[in-house]
Amino acid sequence: MTDLLKHLTPDVMFAAVAVLVAVAVLAGVYVIASMNLRERGHRRSRLERAVSRRRGPKQADEVVSLRRLDPTSRFDKFFGPLLPRPEKLRIRLRQTGRKISPGQFGLGVLLTAIIAFAMMWHLGGLSPTTSLVVGLAAGLLLPNFFVSTLIRRRRETFVDKLADGIDVMVRGLKAGLPVSETVVAVANEAKSPVKEIFTEVADRVRVGAQVDEAFAQAAENIAAPELKFLSITLSVQKETGGNLAETLENLSEILRKRRQMKMKIKAVSSEARASATILGSLPFVMFGILLLVNPRYATELFHDPRGHMLLAAGLGSMALGIGVMMKMVRFEI
Repeated sequence: MTDLLKHLTPDVMFAAVAVLVAVAVLAGVYVIASMNLRERGHRRSRLERAVSRRRGPKQADEVVSLRRLDPTSRFDKFFGPLLPRPEKLRIRLRQTGRKISPGQFGLGVLLTAIIAFAMMWHLGGLSPTTSLVVGLAAGLLLPNFFVSTLIRRRRETFVDKLADGIDVMVRGLKAGLPVSETVVAVANEAKSPVKEIFTEVADRVRVGAQVDEAFAQAAENIAAPELKFLSITLSVQKETGGNLAETLENLSEILRKRRQMKMKIKAVSSEARASATILGSLPFVMFGILLLVNPRYATELFHDPRGHMLLAAGLGSMALGIGVMMKMVRFEI
C-alpha cells in the first residue's frame, strides 16, 4: 500500500480527492434529503389524521392536495442557501412550465459538473486541474442554457396560440358573457401553455382579484410581452370604457401581424444565421478531426501553458464574434 502511494502523481491524488469530495457531498445531500422527506411524511400523516377527525376524509384529501402544491423539494433546504438569488431562480424555473425546484436545479448543476469533470479527465486525457475548470464551467452554463431553452420554447408556443385564445374571449363577449367567464372558457378549450396561464388567471379571479391584475401577475410566469399587452388593454378599458370585444379583436389582429413580421424577419435572416452557425462550429469540428487523426498534436494545447493562453484567446474572440453576428440578425418588434 505504501509503495502504491509513492507511485501516485500529484494530479492523480488531486483527482482522487476531488472525486471523494464529490461523493461525500452527494452522500450528505442524500442523507439530508431522506431525513427531510421522512419528516415531511410524518407531518403529512399527522395532518391527515387531524383533519379527518375534524372534517371528514374528503376535506382531508383536499387539504393534503393543497400541501402537495408546495414547490419546495427534498433538496431545497440543502441547495437553497447555496444558490445565488433564489427568488429570481424560482421565477425562472416557474417560467419553464415544468415542476423544477431550486433544489433539483442545484442538484443538476452538481451532477453536470461531476460528469463533465470525469469525462474530461478519463476520456479527454486532460489534467485534473483543467478538467475541474471545465467541469465547473459546464455545471454553471449547461443547466442555465437548458432552462433558458425551455423558457424560450414555452414562450414561443404561448405567443403562437394566444391570438386564438383572445378570439375565444371576443366571441364570448359578443355573446354577452362577462370577462371572467370568457377567461374560464379559454382555460377549458385552449391547449398548453395557454390553458395553464388562463387557468391561473381564472383561479385568481375566483378569489377576488381583478382580471387585469390577474393577467399582470400571470405574465411573470411566462415572460411574454404579449400577455402584458392583454393586461394593459384590460386595464385601460376598465378606466376609459368602450367596446371591450372590439378592443380585444384589434389586439388579436396586432398579435397575428407581429407573428407574421417575426416569421418574415426569420426567413430573411436565415442566411446570416446559417453563416454564424457554420463559422461558429467550424473550429470545433476541425479540432475534433485533429483529435482523431493526431491526438498527441491536438492535446498539446491543454498541456502547454502557452496553449492555455491560445485557447482562452480563441474562445473569447469566437464568443465575441458569434455574439455580434447573432445580435445583428436579431430584431425587436
